[in-house]
Amino acid sequence: MQALRLYFGLALEEVQVRFGVGIQLGALFVPTDEAMRLLINYYGPVGTFPIYSFVDVLHNRFPEATFRDTMVLIGAAATGLGDTRVTPISMVLPGIERHATVIANALRGDALQRRDTTALLDLGAMAVLGFVIGWLGSVLPWSWGMLVTFILGAGYAVLNGFVVAWGGLWGNLLFPLLTVVGNYGAITSYKFLTEARQRRMLRRAFQHYLHPTVVEQVSQHPERLALGGEKRELTVLFSDIRGFSTFSEHLVPEVLVQLLNEYFNAMTQAVVADDGLVDKYTTNR
Repeated sequence: MQALRLYFGLALEEVQVRFGVGIQLGALFVPTDEAMRLLINYYGPVGTFPIYSFVDVLHNRFPEATFRDTMVLIGAAATGLGDTRVTPISMVLPGIERHATVIANALRGDALQRRDTTALLDLGAMAVLGFVIGWLGSVLPWSWGMLVTFILGAGYAVLNGFVVAWGGLWGNLLFPLLTVVGNYGAITSYKFLTEARQRRMLRRAFQHYLHPTVVEQVSQHPERLALGGEKRELTVLFSDIRGFSTFSEHLVPEVLVQLLNEYFNAMTQAVVADDGLVDKYTTNR
């Protein structure tokens, strides 16, 4: 700010500090946050601002108009000197170029803005994203829900970047994205646990009465269960052993049982192989 004051040729009384708002430098107003901090809007990596070697300046190796009507900052730019900063754009930015960025932000009026009211926008984004994910996650299958979650998260990230780049408003990115991921994860986990418990209950209820294939279909689609049943075309097979009463009278029990077991085994395998259900075995003598 002192460099800007000298650049504009302002007296000290022409500089006004508005606590929690910003600094007035004559006709130039530099906005800050409530703690009098300036959120720097970095324009690029190292070399975004022209850098000239001081040796070349001493030997007059530049045209006379190079530094005319220009604010010149003198400082170290070598990485080994330790005067470097980490920025969102570059891992190593000379401190002198960081000062140039701050001055440029003040002159152009494009520093990032972050005030208490911005937190309301963050809370609104979290509420809207949380509600949308909560509703869609409860009605969509997990695969579609995951796709929608990714689209919403990516869309919000793009919107956040657009607001920062073009509106200069720094919105929170982390917590809304955590809301999206956390809500979808919680809903998916709840659905998985409740549906798994429901499937286990259905399997236990019908495993002794229905074919395993039918039990699996019922457990996967419990909504198909309805009072009154369902009308379908089915094939019913009644199998009888001709003359069973006559020849069974002449067989000892052990041989008869062995014969019936062979017969029932062959018939049952044929029925089960075609996803059929054996209702019962009966013998009449």
